[in-house]
Amino acid sequence: MLRKALCCVAILTISGVVAVGMGGLLVSLVDFINKWPNDDTVRWTMDDLPELLPGDIVIERHSMISSRLLQLGLHSYWNHITVIVNSDYYIVENTGNGVVLENLENDTNLAIAVYRYPDLSEEERDRIAWEAMTLVGKENDWQIVLRSVREAGWQTPIILTKALWALWTDDGDVPLPHIVDDYLVCSEVVQEAYSQAGFPLVADEYLLLPKNVAIMGRDGELERLFGPDKI
Repeated sequence: MLRKALCCVAILTISGVVAVGMGGLLVSLVDFINKWPNDDTVRWTMDDLPELLPGDIVIERHSMISSRLLQLGLHSYWNHITVIVNSDYYIVENTGNGVVLENLENDTNLAIAVYRYPDLSEEERDRIAWEAMTLVGKENDWQIVLRSVREAGWQTPIILTKALWALWTDDGDVPLPHIVDDYLVCSEVVQEAYSQAGFPLVADEYLLLPKNVAIMGRDGELERLFGPDKI
């Protein structure tokens, strides 16, 4: 009897997750179709940027299909995140080829927003930049979804339900599990750099997302230096 009851609860939970997810995706897909290709992106040039410091966080909006799908799935204006490592606008970011050192000027994006962690000393900023530099050469995590499901196990439906709620309500941290290994996605570069320097942006068990940075800016935890105030 107990087994049957547990099976019913599991089925109802999974059904609820699927219903919420499909409903949210449908709403976002309609909005996605309405806005693209008539994108309302705020264009920018390097001359528009203020002076940036090591440790400044850059979130980006791209136009590639994969980027658009990420924006759709994350219910966010943004799909990518990088960190400044020196005053010449060099960044450490994760691309499809892994973690690389690149100049922001060469980055292909439609829009960016720059955020600054408040009250950091020059030494602390340099520490964040150094921690980011140590990640250069790490491989991109193409299997992050499978790894996350394997890590979560039977709690996957519960975690997914909480994550969908946080994504669609823009309500702070999104409880997607953070898998600590040798493979990284773009947000983990920033997350690891800040965490190893002693300034965690989100709880270690959660995966940082670009929209987390925008929400922190909205809530006054980070200072927005440049770019549209969008989540």
